[in-house]
Amino acid sequence: TAGAVTIHSSSGAFRTVASVTSAVRGDLVLSTYLMELYHDAAAVPGSGRVSLTAELTDPARRMLVARRSFAASASAASYDAPGAVQALNQALGTLLDELVAWVDETAPR
Repeated sequence: TAGAVTIHSSSGAFRTVASVTSAVRGDLVLSTYLMELYHDAAAVPGSGRVSLTAELTDPARRMLVARRSFAASASAASYDAPGAVQALNQALGTLLDELVAWVDETAPR
């Protein structure tokens, strides 16, 4: 995802971070699959949940290096659309921070 590319770039853990659609070919490919993006409004003020699965692969060896599922949730500040957006943004930020830490720990150097 574009957000993950930006976060990885700023983390300094990798020499180069590029989108898979660019002409750059790297040693590793990070693929993410959105599993859930959900605003739960069953109870006031509601909450936002995000979950995804990430796979780190080595395309040269055609090998899966690691796979992990991530999930995060956050309470909404208010029981309306802006509150839902705030909760989903907060949950996504937490999830992306965990994803970056996992890649930094997992990626072979």
